[in-house]
Amino acid sequence: MVGLVATAPGVIVVSRDLPVRSLRELATYSKANPTKLNFGSSGIGSASHLAGAYLSKVAGITMTHIPYKADADIVQAMYSGSVHVGIAPAQGAVTAISNGKLRALAVTGSHRLKQLPEAPSFAEAGISGLEGLDPYTYYGLVGPRGLPAGVATKLNAAINRVSRDPASAAQVQEKYYADPRSGSPEDLRKLIQEDTGKWARFSKYVNGAG
Repeated sequence: MVGLVATAPGVIVVSRDLPVRSLRELATYSKANPTKLNFGSSGIGSASHLAGAYLSKVAGITMTHIPYKADADIVQAMYSGSVHVGIAPAQGAVTAISNGKLRALAVTGSHRLKQLPEAPSFAEAGISGLEGLDPYTYYGLVGPRGLPAGVATKLNAAINRVSRDPASAAQVQEKYYADPRSGSPEDLRKLIQEDTGKWARFSKYVNGAG
């Protein structure tokens, strides 16, 4: 482990043809149409797949999973209306939302995105348990097994220096809609362990084993 680079929010988006404008409305629509909704992901086991399954379970939204190979494929399918719901990194969703091709229902995390001021955060959605999807995804730097400790220390210091630089941080936030992070290699290891444990517990919960 070398260090955590950034965390990034996800955006819950729906096809413009779907008559819902909030997560609560999506849940209500699902109850009235229990076999109609589907959600797209970038592949089985991907962040968007896990997040979609989590959203379904916590918010009580029944959706059929349709796996694709990339987030861009989901967006394209949503343009045609063949996919109703998607969860995508903000970087890949903002343009489609701004152009009016998709509708944003919410942003993961505790605060709104400056680029999507009308999309509420999960903290504002009024559905308990959604905070478990924050952060939606994260980026870390790792090295090969046996990487000398001195090299890892220097690389970690470089990550932290760049993340704390105001100009660099602004670039990451404005262009990639991500939040620069800093910390030790152990901090990254702990985050990965906690994230892995969270999804393992969720899998048992979904399958009725815990």
